[in-house]
Parts: sequence; structure tokens; C-alpha cells
Amino acid sequence: MQRLLVALAIALALGLFAPRSARAYSVGGAFTTSCHERITVHAMSYLLPYIDNLNLPLPDNDDWEKVAAQLVQAFSDAPVSRDPAQPPPNVATLSKAQLFFLYSLAVGVRAPDTGGRSAADLNSLRRVQANPAPVAQYVHALRAAKDDGLAGEVTAVDSIQEEVRSTFAGIRDAIRANPGASVIKVPFYLDYYGNVDVDVSRGPYLLGFALHTIQDSYSHMLRNADGSVVLSVLNYEEAIAGALDERRDGIAHSAALDDCTGDVGPLVSRAEAASVMVAAALRTYVDGDETLLDAGLSPCQSGQTSCGWMTYNPPCRADLGAGNPQPASCCTLDNDYCGTPWLPVARRDPAHPYLRCSPTGGLPRGVDGAGSALVIAFAGLVRRIRRRAAIAAAVAFEIASTTRAAHAEDPPATQVRTPEEQHPIFLGLEAHGAFLSDAPERSMLNVGFGYALRGGYRFAQRRGVHWGLLAHVEASHWVATELISGIDPGVFDVGVGGEVIYAKHFVRSSVVAGTSTLLFDAAFDKAGTTGIFVDVRPAGLRYRLGNELLIAFDPISLTLVEPTLGPSPAIRDLQYRTLIGIEWVLGTR
Repeated sequence: MQRLLVALAIALALGLFAPRSARAYSVGGAFTTSCHERITVHAMSYLLPYIDNLNLPLPDNDDWEKVAAQLVQAFSDAPVSRDPAQPPPNVATLSKAQLFFLYSLAVGVRAPDTGGRSAADLNSLRRVQANPAPVAQYVHALRAAKDDGLAGEVTAVDSIQEEVRSTFAGIRDAIRANPGASVIKVPFYLDYYGNVDVDVSRGPYLLGFALHTIQDSYSHMLRNADGSVVLSVLNYEEAIAGALDERRDGIAHSAALDDCTGDVGPLVSRAEAASVMVAAALRTYVDGDETLLDAGLSPCQSGQTSCGWMTYNPPCRADLGAGNPQPASCCTLDNDYCGTPWLPVARRDPAHPYLRCSPTGGLPRGVDGAGSALVIAFAGLVRRIRRRAAIAAAVAFEIASTTRAAHAEDPPATQVRTPEEQHPIFLGLEAHGAFLSDAPERSMLNVGFGYALRGGYRFAQRRGVHWGLLAHVEASHWVATELISGIDPGVFDVGVGGEVIYAKHFVRSSVVAGTSTLLFDAAFDKAGTTGIFVDVRPAGLRYRLGNELLIAFDPISLTLVEPTLGPSPAIRDLQYRTLIGIEWVLGTR
């Protein structure tokens, strides 16, 4: 029941704040379907017997193995669809070479969408996905801004195919010509660690880019009914810039076509089949035979399947080549794109203009549609929390000042002893939750929850203020939101500190520092690793239920948890927490 309630609370919070993928089949996250990775890992399972023969070097250390095993297992457990004749890879039976290959491939297929950053780091995604360079659009099988009209569509398709060929040449170089330099470091985002540099094999890492482009061509190109022929290429860059003219620039990018779990099943199946064919083409290509790659990038004859990955409408291409600028054989807005059944889907949920910077401030270009609202809501929420915390502290200070003055004027005989003076010992139980973060280059989702025991001693009141010493013990659980969803034991924190109660005993501020101990085996650290813990609470509210019982509420606290000291990669978690608790005052002064 506890896990169910926690899951419901987290789902509600993240349903309001989690970003959706800006474009392309989604990459994996706790709240997104790992379309690219699952299609890729499943398709490359056909290469497993071949991988060991490549003799690719492995990293000098084994730090990558645990991360690789978790990643590959997660993306092989539930492919978007599955060929019953080819079971998914079983991580327990993979050789180190096979595991490293599939892991490098999964990291590579994510990179075009995330740039190695968190899938919930909106600012980083903006920089990656709004890149106006033509090659940045071609890697997603989209038009560049310069690709205008029907001739621009042909240019876009040819340029995307050339990008795939160029990537294949890099793969062959990494596997055959320069295998000794094939282990490279690339950025990758891990839950709890943030951005780290991980070792990958350059060949399969580049293969991930090629597969990303080929798979995206089924969600970013309007195709005929069976998906074998490209009728039009979608446009993202000019759609988000607010400059799209459909007759000139093509259809705006559609999030509905990107949904691999939606009503585009035949296109997803075609993307999966093409990915399997890429695996077959790789085996011959690295040995110098480019036949299968050429076939994949060529038109299909009737009944063929190992071809037509991104074939632009052959009659239209021929008529354009003959000098006819607007042939009737082409599929355009005027003829409803030749009646393709995918047009209604492509019309749903189109990309919208990004926000722009202004001389007076505001958000930069970065997120379209719901994403814009997300950035505004999140940034506004953080600002409001900080502002209200500052206001609460200022109001509390003013009340405390007034209270001190009032108490100073009262004759000693009329003063009434407070419960804190009567009962100097206190004991409290509390629960906390954390959901969001605005730390630079980090995921905006920072989900955790836990419970704590606090106790201590308060000194006699002086000028309306109580000072106290306290001890703090807590268990804090963490929720993975980046790659593999789940609840981890988190850390065990112990600290000592001080507090001050003021504003007629309604407001409390406190600071605690101590140790933080990791309770589970993380990617690079073992359970039992111990570092530092700091908890700062600027202004918490207290409501008395009786002479010895209170309810405490802290709308926001700042907590630093760093159980792994030392060089990167290390766990350094900064949480904005909300806390509620109950407190008993005990003893007699």
C-alpha cells in the first residue's frame, strides 16, 4: 500500500511536470516509451553470433558492466513488438563483447535526441533539438530550412541518405581500420550521478546514429499505405520558428507520428524490419561489400522487403528530374498528399513556434507547445517557492522583532512560561517529499521521499526567541526517473545542528550537518559508502494542538546529500523538500 500511494503521488506530480519528447520516436525514460532503444536492441540481436568475431577492444576497467547490463536488460525486456522467431537478448548469457556492443549501440541511438544529457533537462534538449545546422535536421530525417518546395524534398532525402552512408563509413573505419582507438568516452546521463563520461565502442555507437536516422524516417516522412515510399518530408525547424509555409516547407513535425505505441503500427513494424536489415547490411559492409546497404537505400521492386528504407516517390523524382517543377505525380497539399492514410495522423499534435528571447528577458527559444507551458510552469514554480520562502522569512523576522519588543516592555511578573520553557526536551517524527530541481545540466525531475526522527533540547526563552540543539536521523528513498523506473533505498542520514523558534513560537528555522550513507549498490559505488549531509530549513511553520503536541510544516527546505565523496562520477544530490511532521515537548524545566 505504501508503494502504491507513493507511485500515485509521483505519477500525479510528474504527469503535470514531465516533458514529452520534442521530436522523434521517444528515447527511454521512466515516463516515456523507449521506442528507439527497444527497436534497436531487438534488431541487433540478430548480430549476436557475429559480434564476438569482430574482436572489438573492451575498456580497461569494468565500471561499464553494471550500467550496461541494466540498460540492455531494460530495453530488451519489452520491445515495441517482437518477432517470435528471434527472442530478445538475455543479458545473463551475453559475452562481454556482446554486452559492450549492445550497450554502446543503446547509448548511440539515444544521443541524437539528448546529446548525452538528461531527457528531462529541457535547456539541454533545446540546444540539441533546435540546432539549425542542416546535418542536425538530417540525422532526424527532417528537412533543413533551405530545403524548399518539391526540389527541396528530393534534396532532403538524398542528404539524409548520404548522412547514413557517411555514418556507415565511420563504422567500418572504427571496426576495421582503427580498432585500437575504438573505445571512446561520450557524455551520458545516469540517475543520481548526473552527466558522466562513459566508455563506448565507437563502431556500434555510430551505428546507433544511423539506426536513429532510419527509424526516424518512418515518423518524420509522410509515406504511402505500406510505408515503402516517401511522399513528403516533415519540417521541424521552421515549424518551431513560426515561419512554416506548408506549400514551400512541407508538413509540420507531428508528435502523433512519433508515438510508436499509437495508431501507426504498420510504420513501426516497417521501422523494425528496416533495423533488422541494417544489421544484415552491417555484416557485409564492414568487410567491404556495400550491396545490402545500397539495396536498403534503393527503391523496392514488387514483393521485395530488403530495400526502400527511404525511397522518395519515384514517378515524382523522375518528373522533377525531367525539368517539370510541379508534376501531377508528386504528392502535395493540393492533392492531399495522394490520399495517404497517414495524413490525418500527421495533422495531429503539430510542432508549434518556440518562445524567443526578448531584450527585457523571458525564456529563450526552446520548447514547443506543451513544452513551452512546462518551462514556464516549472520556472514560475521555482521562482514562487523561492519568493514565498523569502517572504515567509521576512514576515517571520518582522513578527519576531515585534514580539521581542513586546516582551521587552512586559514586566517580568506578567510573562507566561511557554510550553518550550516548561518542557525543554522535544521529539519529532516527520515525512518529506522532493519532486523538482533547477540545478544546471541536471534533470528537472529529482524525486525522493523519506521519514526522519528529530530530537533535542531548547534553552530558556530570551527576548521572545528559543534556541535549541538537535539531533537528526533519516531514511531517504530515491526514485529513478531517467532510464529505468523504480524506487531505490537511497541513503541513511545522521546529523546534529541547531534551531531557532521565533514569531510567537509559530516559526522555526534550523540547520543540520552530518553524514550520509548509501544504502544500495549504485552504478559506480557500493552500499555503505559515506559522505556528507546538510539540511537547511529557512522558515517552517508550527501549529500547537495542545500543551505538549504540535504539527510542523516546512514548505521548502534545501538538502544536500553527497554519500560519495571524491572525483567524478559521484552522487551529489541537491533536493528541494517539503516536510510535514508531529512534535512532542517533554520533560520539566
